[in-house]
Amino acid sequence: MLLRSKNPWNFVPSLYFIEGLPYSIVMLLSVILYKNLDISNTEIAFWTSLLQIPWVLKPLWSPFLEGFFKKRQWIWITQGILGLLLLSLASSLQTSLFFPLSLACFLGIALCSATHDIAADGFYILSLNEREQALFVGIRNAAYRCSMVVAQGAILIFVAYLMRIYNYRTSWSGVFIALAVLFFLASLWHRYIMPFPQSDRKTYLKKIPYKKIISSFFQEQLHFGALVFLLTYRLGEAQLLRLSAPFFLDSIQNGGLGLHNGEIGFYYGFLGVLAMLCGGIIGSAWIAKRGLVRTLIPLWAALNLPNIFYVSLALHQVQSPWLIAIFVSVEQFGYGLGFSAYMVFMLKIVENSQWKTAHYALCTGFMALGVMLPGIFSGFLQEQMGYPLFFIWLLFCSLPALAAIQVSLIPHLSTQKE
Repeated sequence: MLLRSKNPWNFVPSLYFIEGLPYSIVMLLSVILYKNLDISNTEIAFWTSLLQIPWVLKPLWSPFLEGFFKKRQWIWITQGILGLLLLSLASSLQTSLFFPLSLACFLGIALCSATHDIAADGFYILSLNEREQALFVGIRNAAYRCSMVVAQGAILIFVAYLMRIYNYRTSWSGVFIALAVLFFLASLWHRYIMPFPQSDRKTYLKKIPYKKIISSFFQEQLHFGALVFLLTYRLGEAQLLRLSAPFFLDSIQNGGLGLHNGEIGFYYGFLGVLAMLCGGIIGSAWIAKRGLVRTLIPLWAALNLPNIFYVSLALHQVQSPWLIAIFVSVEQFGYGLGFSAYMVFMLKIVENSQWKTAHYALCTGFMALGVMLPGIFSGFLQEQMGYPLFFIWLLFCSLPALAAIQVSLIPHLSTQKE
């Protein structure tokens, strides 16, 4: 109790660093783990896409959390459970049933992570005043991105180092044990350091107009063009998310580039994250200056056209580290640019809503659904088409969103003040 602090510096950076790790573990590390263990691309894409279900459904169960524990309690409890699940994941890799057991562990991590996200974001609002919230929004985003660098960069490089000494399963088990220790320490730290805001209290479910919140979102906020956009804007990128790492890891004979985990960690974890951050900052600034209507199509192009580089990589099976680094950096920079338009559009949807927080959460649920559904079948499509045709297919997948933008969104947004 003596450690308890109201200073946001003592808990905001650590809280959002921990918040970002499980998502990267489930969405990226699981793909590379299973590729290392010789699981087929079809199975990898199908099962790891389904792991996104908790983030899809997160907005629907978030009100129910209010009726059980305070947000402060949810935070350190879920962090402790995440540590236990990571230990279970490490153990599962040493069994003959490692695939179904590890999938169950990843699903538990996803469920716990989605719950932790709800609690952490709510606690941030309750524990900081308005001035502090504005001041620390950049700090929390930076901490979240740092967790991506650790998960996508440092951890993969560490796995590559361990693989020089141990086999794949032992190396990955060692990494998950280390991550479990980190989550146990985070749980203890946040249990004792976070303040006790007076407004952080349980809310009886009967006081929450749950049905009204949901119905008003579909009746007043979400028109058909917006729904199509939310579900299709990331149609190509969602499939690339499932297959980019397998493409880099696959052997030359199988159409890949024959890279190892450490190289992916460098290209995506360091260069890629830096390029994505730059793209996100520039994209947001451009939208703020020119407005969403004028920038929506160029930002759509920035998100989708860099897939041409993957077509080139697959056709020529490029081995030059410099070219690979440039192509990955440009693609991730374009992703940062394009994704900024998506985030601003979701804010536009809820700007006149009476329940902005709840409706924004529903938008993020549709965003997760738009990533999960195409990812489910992406592995099967890739194995039927081969990598070059698959990457060409991704370019065509960008057309539904472009149609929604031109036919519905731009006319709709033009009638509103930006």
